Amino acid sequence: MNNDEQPRVVSFTSCLTIIIFGMMIFIGLFFFFAVRTTKNPVPAYDENARALMTVIPAPTLTPTVYATRVPQTLEIHYVSEDGLSVGTVVEVYDTGSTGLSVRPQPGTGGYLNFVANEGERFKIIDGPDSRNNYIWWKIESVNDPDRNGWAASDYLRAVK
Repeated sequence: MNNDEQPRVVSFTSCLTIIIFGMMIFIGLFFFFAVRTTKNPVPAYDENARALMTVIPAPTLTPTVYATRVPQTLEIHYVSEDGLSVGTVVEVYDTGSTGLSVRPQPGTGGYLNFVANEGERFKIIDGPDSRNNYIWWKIESVNDPDRNGWAASDYLRAVK
């Protein structure tokens, strides 16, 4: 053997083996990723595509309304044969020139509050009360609520 000739550290066959082995790994990885991407293909980009989104509203407080029972009152008003009743507007008539005596209490005894003139209008606010052979109604002036008292129905008539 020549001294000029040195032994080869890497042989031709070992280089060829390494290249073939590397190519096999490369081809195997290529097929592995190719098959993997065909199972779940990436969709093509679509300019008109829209995303679907579900919006869940935030919870809010709902007001609770409790039913309450309102007592109902039934008011029954007497209506006389002359059409007089609580709430009716009446006028003084047939008193001549003396007028109608209006008293603090029903009946002919006691003091006078005032004397109502012929044609003066009042609203019936209470009654009837039967005393001294008269039917008495509590009346109040339509112009002055302080002018009120009890008057005999014989001298009152309903205003239409």
